[in-house]
Amino acid sequence: MKTASPPGNSSRLWYITALSHLPLCGRRTGKITRWILLAAFFLSLAYSYHGSENTAQVEWDYLLLTGIAAFWFGLLVVESMDDEFNNLLSRLVERGVLPAGLNHASLTQLLDEKANLAARSVALISSLAMVLAFAVSVYSDPHFDKALLALPESIGAYIAGSYLGRMVSFGRLSTHIMQAGWTISIFPEHVDGVGGLKPVGDFYFRQAMIAAIPVLFLGIWSVIFPHWTGRDYSDWADPYLGLLVVALIIMLSAFVTPMARFHNLMVEKKREALLEADKLSRQVREERESSVPDAEITDIADRIEVLHSRYWAIENMPVWPLHIATLKRFRRNYIMLTTPLITRLVDDNTKVSEQVANLLKALGGP
Repeated sequence: MKTASPPGNSSRLWYITALSHLPLCGRRTGKITRWILLAAFFLSLAYSYHGSENTAQVEWDYLLLTGIAAFWFGLLVVESMDDEFNNLLSRLVERGVLPAGLNHASLTQLLDEKANLAARSVALISSLAMVLAFAVSVYSDPHFDKALLALPESIGAYIAGSYLGRMVSFGRLSTHIMQAGWTISIFPEHVDGVGGLKPVGDFYFRQAMIAAIPVLFLGIWSVIFPHWTGRDYSDWADPYLGLLVVALIIMLSAFVTPMARFHNLMVEKKREALLEADKLSRQVREERESSVPDAEITDIADRIEVLHSRYWAIENMPVWPLHIATLKRFRRNYIMLTTPLITRLVDDNTKVSEQVANLLKALGGP
């Protein structure tokens, strides 16, 4: 007899099946897209130059040109992320964080399947967000050239979203590993100072900086729009604000979410290790109070030194997989990137915006 699947599982299977029919962008797609972007960049320059009535004062489309440049640069730096992620797994195995008997091929296949699903999901969301942004802009100012750009820019958003989706999936590394039945080991005395997880923090910080590229582009233009005196971009102000929110959420997912997952693991490990530290402190006291011949004093001192070192390694064990300085850098950068969003949500002519700006400056630190 065939058993019925739970409603939640059946709906999820339908969702996965539907997504599997969407195209998946890879490294080859990125290379081809970069060549197309270069061609589009120079064609846009030529179109603006020859389309101007007065060639001495060409009205360049700076919004389009900077968008193409940002997209090209983003595709260039994101190309190596898959290799860096695989290198991260290898380093964690070598450090003993992941078990030595780990089936690397099996884990890589599992993570690749998860990444492909996330890539298609975020790609679809990004493409639909771009279509919605164009719909709002064209509704405010109907223009054929603008509507003509909707298709290529929505395809570009799909490609960019595909890469961002993989990065979001990479952020769920700890969850995928534990769901597969493997363990993650953390060592209080590891020489890297963060329990052996320094490669994790470095990888996700770099991933966050890549995810910050669209945030930086959208944020800068959101600040420029109200003061721009050249070509009229006022109808893009609100759509870009919505896209900025989406980009900020993706950036958080690429860094804060994985950091929080590893933070929880490290907190749990430290909680367990503190019980060992308490036993070590008792052993140190007993060694010091013991009465032994003078010949054994040196041995006792050596044992106390070992116990003492182990005790303080546990007590001082950090609970984040990267140095505090890097966390502060991310906090400062994220606050700076969210400033355009906050200043747009308050009236620039009131003292509220000044107070918010001062608060953000204070929180950003030196």
